[in-house]
Amino acid sequence: MPSLSLSPFAGIIETQKYPHARTRRTSFSQKLFDCFCVVAGAPHSVPWHLGLFDYLTLFIPYLFLKLESENQIENKFLSVSLRIINIVFAIPRAALGIIVTVLFSPVITAVHGISRLLTSKKTYTDALQVQGKKWNSTQNDYDTTAISLRLYMQQSGITGFGEELETRIQKIGDQAFELHFAKKRTDDQRSPEEFIKEALTVTVNTADLSYPNNSPEKANLHALFTLNLGGAVKAIEEWKNESEKAALLRI
Repeated sequence: MPSLSLSPFAGIIETQKYPHARTRRTSFSQKLFDCFCVVAGAPHSVPWHLGLFDYLTLFIPYLFLKLESENQIENKFLSVSLRIINIVFAIPRAALGIIVTVLFSPVITAVHGISRLLTSKKTYTDALQVQGKKWNSTQNDYDTTAISLRLYMQQSGITGFGEELETRIQKIGDQAFELHFAKKRTDDQRSPEEFIKEALTVTVNTADLSYPNNSPEKANLHALFTLNLGGAVKAIEEWKNESEKAALLRI
């Protein structure tokens, strides 16, 4: 079973540094789905987060889902019975999510419009212009020519604005880090080496990009961070070294 978040709003407030990043980044349809997940929960997300429905039902449907996902029942009759119970609970879960989403759709429409007014088109463009290098398996090294994140996403079949993108961080020097962006997978079992070979690798030197540097490179990274594209800021906030984390978040 995936890790669990108790907050129904876990899928909306992604980071402490940029709490409104998801609102600024996502499409209208994604915002509708996010509202649905606040109510119904997101049992297939990583981490799995509970919805308001789970609290209203005293976690009883959640416990049945947990039993089934852990697959610890060997008796076939009990296993089938558990599946039927979860299907029965899924109907009111989905119904409540749909009803609340429809009722709040005017509010979501307004929020989406405001987010588009407050976020310039240049921010989206700059974020996708971050440059990195792909791993070349033939040469057993990185390609010598850098490409943009936009091009990498196109080549990897990543649609929309990077909701299928994941970020991992690796330290390579005193003040140098690599941000690895790759297509997200459910129940990801890739080793760090396998992940890197599929990723676009962006090298970040916090000393070179410290204030008052105003280079296009820093502007692109800052735009990517403000939108938390690929969960980059979330990955940084989970970094254990506080001084290194602070240096990255200053970009």
